[in-house]
Amino acid sequence: MAPCRPSRFVIVCLLALPLPALAQPPAASIDQLRVLVRPGETVKVLDRSGRETRGVVENLDDAHLTLRAASTTRVFAESDIERVRMRVDDPLTDGARNGFIAGAIFGAIATATWAGEYRNVVPVVVVEAVLFGGIGAGVGVGIDAMITTDRVVYQARRRAAGVRLSPMLSADRKGLGVSIGF
Repeated sequence: MAPCRPSRFVIVCLLALPLPALAQPPAASIDQLRVLVRPGETVKVLDRSGRETRGVVENLDDAHLTLRAASTTRVFAESDIERVRMRVDDPLTDGARNGFIAGAIFGAIATATWAGEYRNVVPVVVVEAVLFGGIGAGVGVGIDAMITTDRVVYQARRRAAGVRLSPMLSADRKGLGVSIGF
């Protein structure tokens, strides 16, 4: 029997790898933010003046975010908030899945290259793929347990740049008001 050719197997395994998922877009209103952030969670709020405040969410109502920062309490109106970020842990299931896939591919390729001369190589390749996949899943969970990131959970709507013209009419005056936004 001819030795197993791992090149086709490698191509099939690479095509089976999952594509990265697209992240959920951040909330664009306080009402949407209430779904993502709960009282008691720590967030970083960037206000319109560029100042960032880190604190614990005390309350979220229809138009305000109340934040306890150090020894003070700040109330942010929705119009004052530019961005809200929150520290999130990487999901462990993601690391387990990716680690299992990487380990299984490695185990299958390694076993297929040395066991190619045996008659019934498929069961050996499957067992080694599962064994190395389990090891890879454990390594993936360990790596994901160490990963935390700041995720943007609220982003203010951008105001459109441009020039706005508005007529100014009164009994004794006629004119044109010009406003430039950027």
